[in-house]
Amino acid sequence: MDEHSDPIEVVRRPRSGATRRRGRRVRAVLALGSVVGLGVVATSAAFSDRATVTAQLTAGTLDITVDGAQGNPVPYPLTFPGAEAIAPGQTVYAPLEVANVGTVDADLSMSTTVTPDGTPQNATDDLEMTVVHTAGSSCDAAVVAADPAPYVAPGPVADATFEDVPLAGGGALDLCFAVTLPASVTGTGGGGAEVVLELLAEQAGA
Repeated sequence: MDEHSDPIEVVRRPRSGATRRRGRRVRAVLALGSVVGLGVVATSAAFSDRATVTAQLTAGTLDITVDGAQGNPVPYPLTFPGAEAIAPGQTVYAPLEVANVGTVDADLSMSTTVTPDGTPQNATDDLEMTVVHTAGSSCDAAVVAADPAPYVAPGPVADATFEDVPLAGGGALDLCFAVTLPASVTGTGGGGAEVVLELLAEQAGA
């Protein structure tokens, strides 16, 4: 090559208008795509709301006491003043409060078990019991006579039972127990017996 030859000039041609316009269209379309994409995100949500409800549930209770004592599993000792030596024609009395300290209404029943001490011709075999309603701790001959519908009518102690006496939750029932040795009993007397009164409260209407 001749060292005096003219240098080669490289000429960069400007982009044609069509090319420039195509580039702008592409950018415009991409920009439009971005706008459309944002529009889709904005309209994909829906209105919503929420509510929460709570409830407190508590089971009721049925719990009876006798003179404020549980009486279970240890029996409550009911005291009859004068019962240590009952004579024919004599009656001894003892009040008893049966309370439902629970919240569930109940029906009260009572059964009686008598266990003689084994003494021959045991005079306590002839004992009779009456159970009536009273107010508070009042329990005497006048209280018994004033009740026209006793829970337990006069009869053998072993037969002293009642059932389905209403006892509301939080309520109490005042009872008066009367035990009599009939005047007709003869002999030398003596003997004894253990008397167990079983009180049962069951849910009313169950």
